[in-house]
Amino acid sequence: MEAKDRQFYVLLSALCTTYTQSIDQQIANWINPHYLKVLEYIRKHEGVKPGELAEVFRMSKSNITKIVTYFVNNDFVEREIEQKDRRSLHLKTTAYGRKVCREADVIIMHFAALMAEAFADEEREPFMQRLILAMQKINAESHVMLKDGDDFSDTRF
Repeated sequence: MEAKDRQFYVLLSALCTTYTQSIDQQIANWINPHYLKVLEYIRKHEGVKPGELAEVFRMSKSNITKIVTYFVNNDFVEREIEQKDRRSLHLKTTAYGRKVCREADVIIMHFAALMAEAFADEEREPFMQRLILAMQKINAESHVMLKDGDDFSDTRF
């Protein structure tokens, strides 16, 4: 690997790390940043069962139980027991949980806008195409499962 390539790779890695840490630091005022994606999934799929969360996020049921307990204790989510089958549990976000999701989105968009300021308008479209390609390669390599609707190739700004 050439020194020039290494410098480029280190800079990309540093950008990703700085972006993520900056967002996590701000989001931590509201919620454990590692749990945010789970909360957002519950918000988008009101009535989801914990077992589905375990499948979607490839986590053990005990980890999901820990996260759901955290959500309930912090008023992000409420458990709803199904009348027909009292063992069946559904999860719904509370008004506070939805507010936290909105606040997190504002924080994420703030830091994304800061990065976007580095590009002139005519540079953005080619850069977006390169980002999409990079995300597709990383997802293919890491086997990250994108959620429904996460097709970034058709993102409109």
